[in-house]
Amino acid sequence: MYYHIRRINPLGMNVYYKDDNTWTEDYTQRKVFPTLFQVEQFKKTEVVDKWGNKRVPHAIKTSIVEDSDTLPVSELGAPVGTVSTNSNNDYENGRDGIISQVELDKL
Repeated sequence: MYYHIRRINPLGMNVYYKDDNTWTEDYTQRKVFPTLFQVEQFKKTEVVDKWGNKRVPHAIKTSIVEDSDTLPVSELGAPVGTVSTNSNNDYENGRDGIISQVELDKL
């Protein structure tokens, strides 16, 4: 099971922790933690403010940990850690009638 961190911004919209103390409204760009232990450790991390005080940021402290049953999705749209099975070698594998110039020259 995978986990991510969510909070509600002042406008009432869901935002997800991305990385380096940045938040995003895009669900696919969220940072995914593989274990609950890692999320809990992350939520306990302290930062030092400009006065030298250690504290947990308010946005992290008040955020919500949610579980994700799905694998994180890469930029290509395939789940991370999987290999595409579509080899695009013929029409049955999803070529949809597209023919390259090399194939036209063979005809």
